[in-house]
Amino acid sequence: MNPIDILGGLLKKRGRSGGGGLGGALLEGILKGGRRKSSPRAQVDMQRPAGSPTIIKDPHHQEFDSLEDLLHYSKNKHRTRRGQLAEREEPTPEIPGLSQRQSRLQADYEANPQPFNDRAKILVVAMINAAKADGHISDDEQQQVLKQLGDLSQDEIDFLRTEFARPVNVRDFAWSVPLGMEEQVYGVSLLAIDADNLAEMDYLKELAHGLRLTPARTQQIHAEFS
Repeated sequence: MNPIDILGGLLKKRGRSGGGGLGGALLEGILKGGRRKSSPRAQVDMQRPAGSPTIIKDPHHQEFDSLEDLLHYSKNKHRTRRGQLAEREEPTPEIPGLSQRQSRLQADYEANPQPFNDRAKILVVAMINAAKADGHISDDEQQQVLKQLGDLSQDEIDFLRTEFARPVNVRDFAWSVPLGMEEQVYGVSLLAIDADNLAEMDYLKELAHGLRLTPARTQQIHAEFS
């Protein structure tokens, strides 16, 4: 299974009333440099439960720069594998330093892909859970997503089908998120839905609580992606 490829496929726009959902228009904003850069902040002890998984943070840049780089890389990798680089699409504004960061990420990925695939898998699950926040993903919606992703292996189809059908347990999912990915998971969840009803807002509040993100910090994340 290739979580990087799946993540890249989910970043393509998928029609849904309001413009959100998996691969919705809001998520395109981060891929076009639309995110506001936040000022550096002090590191906070998240006080996650004992035994929570951990990841090694990228020392080269901040939390959402790292997310932005991974999303760019996964989307381009998906399009390359599908032979879609010739597709017409709106030009992407130049993001300072992106080309150099992408070259470094590609070299790091080719040397050791597992950490990147692990992160991508967590983000895929986060997007699917967020899309189910106001109910469930219908069979028709599932088929649209699978069609959007293109040529998938049986393992990849089984993985997605399992996640589509799995009941959302916000607490268990939050506790499965590796230390260091809390803000990335919340940011992707925010961008993957239309936070326009109580069920979706309640999901985000519960997710933030499980991730040990303070209300002040979640407000900052909302502002960064507004």
